[in-house]
Amino acid sequence: MAEAKLALNLEQVFSPDDRADQARRVSEALLKQASQDGDSALRVFGLCKAAEADILDGERSTALEKVQTAKSLAEENFLAEGSAVVKYVSARIYSKDAGDEESLDQALDFAFQAHGSFQKMGPRKAEAASMLLLGDIHGLLKQEDTAVRCHKEALTAFKELGDHRFCASARHKICKDYMAKGQHLRAAQACQRAIASYQAAGEADQALGDCWIALAEAQSQATDLPRVLESIAEARRIFAGHQDVASEAKAMGILVKAYMQNNSPAEAVDVAKQVVTLFHEAGDHRAEGQALLSLAKLLLPLDHTKAERLASTAMGFMQAFGMGEGIEECKAVKARCEHVRAATEVEAAVWKHRDFMHVPRSLVIDPGCRGRLQNEFTEFAKVGLALEHKAMVS
Repeated sequence: MAEAKLALNLEQVFSPDDRADQARRVSEALLKQASQDGDSALRVFGLCKAAEADILDGERSTALEKVQTAKSLAEENFLAEGSAVVKYVSARIYSKDAGDEESLDQALDFAFQAHGSFQKMGPRKAEAASMLLLGDIHGLLKQEDTAVRCHKEALTAFKELGDHRFCASARHKICKDYMAKGQHLRAAQACQRAIASYQAAGEADQALGDCWIALAEAQSQATDLPRVLESIAEARRIFAGHQDVASEAKAMGILVKAYMQNNSPAEAVDVAKQVVTLFHEAGDHRAEGQALLSLAKLLLPLDHTKAERLASTAMGFMQAFGMGEGIEECKAVKARCEHVRAATEVEAAVWKHRDFMHVPRSLVIDPGCRGRLQNEFTEFAKVGLALEHKAMVS
């Protein structure tokens, strides 16, 4: 009975969800139960789940403190399962430092240790979850072949366990692996299977929306615009239902890129304007400033005057929030707009005064120059022939 309870509580630690609020709810429930029962193992699990929530919120130092407390508690009470969970969560924490190779090496070491421990102890879901994490870390290390292999091995285990939610998560990760390898058709197929798994699990949350976005990305690489539109529409419907404005805007950003790849800049600009409106109506002015800057960059080759006005407005938002990097980007866009404006004025001036300037005609910026030269030569030839004929008659 005690072993069954331990296995059930251990299972709560392992979930495919990557949302801080969900992880925090689980951690609070585990810690409350641990306090009521005086159960050290449950307290270790609750602390580790709370650390996961912290790292998902970007609170790395707080997460490490909780893991250290859990580690000490597990060692004091000789809790093998607790020690393995500590290693698993430590791997997750260090894997968030994606740009730091040393941290990723530490994450890989912790994940290997956790996987080895779970293999010996027998909790199949914990073993599969740690293999899934190994695949994630190999992917961050740009070892795509190993990442695919780990994710597929984890998927096999989850299929045997009949866990549709974890199957969906594994297939979603396999899709990303194939995208990293440039295998867009296989990525799309993996993503479609992931969506089917989410639907089989009765899920319609943000994870499913993220999967639709991944499918749209794969489809856009195959220049399949109608399917991209369908996938983005599904993603937006899910995110709008959860009032997740940031994720909905992310989906629309994929559509902007797809339109640009399809040589449809006007449609891309229209969607980018909708993103600005989305953030404005949500009252997220920081994100609205970023969206205005993105729109300015899109408009620059089409209408430098509007682009400059948008960049100025975006810079006002960013100055209000002290967004130094964004301010510099706005300045760079405004400088490019000024350069285009100056170049346009010079071209117009050269054309207007072309007959009075000592500029070789071949260097004058004149889109219709070749046609006019041909016409002038033809007229000259006609005059020459007429004069020659008149001379012969005389």
